[in-house]
Amino acid sequence: MGVIYGYFAAADDDDAVRAVMREDDEPTATGYDGFDVNGMDPTVDLLPAEVILSGRSAETIQADPRYGHLLATADDGQLLCLR
Repeated sequence: MGVIYGYFAAADDDDAVRAVMREDDEPTATGYDGFDVNGMDPTVDLLPAEVILSGRSAETIQADPRYGHLLATADDGQLLCLR
């Protein structure tokens, strides 16, 4: 079994953190349209998609200090939320 990545869209970083660090005992990302993928790393495998969608070069995207930035962690590191 590999790593299972869950993807969802949030309005901003704070909204994304609230999806992971819930205080209402709801499952993470509740209320967000999303999907899970086995083994598709966001900072490696989705870089070509970000290049196409943003029109920026891969080098420019990777040079952004917030690219792949850790926003939140839960369950002793079993659950991560990356920008």
